[in-house]
Amino acid sequence: MASPETFNASGDFTWPTGVTSATVYLVGGGGGGKSGGASFGGGGGGGGACVIATVTRPGGGVTSFTIGAAGAAGSSGGDTIWDDGSVAMAKGGASGVAATSAGTPGLASASVGTTKYNGGAGGVSTGSINGGGGGSGASDTGAGTTGTSGGGGGAGGIATFTGAQITGGTGGASGGGNGVVGNAATAPGGGGGGGGRNAAGGAGAAGRIVVVYALGGPVVKRAFVGMRIGL
Repeated sequence: MASPETFNASGDFTWPTGVTSATVYLVGGGGGGKSGGASFGGGGGGGGACVIATVTRPGGGVTSFTIGAAGAAGSSGGDTIWDDGSVAMAKGGASGVAATSAGTPGLASASVGTTKYNGGAGGVSTGSINGGGGGSGASDTGAGTTGTSGGGGGAGGIATFTGAQITGGTGGASGGGNGVVGNAATAPGGGGGGGGRNAAGGAGAAGRIVVVYALGGPVVKRAFVGMRIGL
């Protein structure tokens, strides 16, 4: 193939003829930011974890995969799964929490794979009228970063590691003031920003899978981006 293939929904990977092993890169979905209450802003959502694993499939065939769903405001992001004997799973980030608590990131310890990195934690609102920023998704070379606390309106975490195949998405900025909604994150796996006081939190971003394998010559990369409705 001349370029990566992108898919906007979970589905099946058909192994090309002659290919028996591949490296898969997964990022979990980002958690949504918490909506603000009557006297405080909401915490930012946690970013999705990243997992790298070598998978084998002698004889070809089909492997199903699930892209971790983006967390809506107050909801956790979905897990991204390479469904071939539970070889690889990247944990999604948790939703933000009100006031001084923020979303827990997708954790390496809760993921399955050879190499694993934590997502970035959401930022706290510090009990002010401003929300906390969402954490960034992890990259395939390092963990995500924590969203900024909301004293002045928390910024979303920005991935500090540029991945070889996947760079984690940026967390959403928080709602900076009374009635100001949190911002949505970017894919893959960014956490949504917490809402300002009396305002909705921002959505997290969906996860991603990239599959890299050798096809009798140059390395081929196929990317899968999106979410399965109803997860």
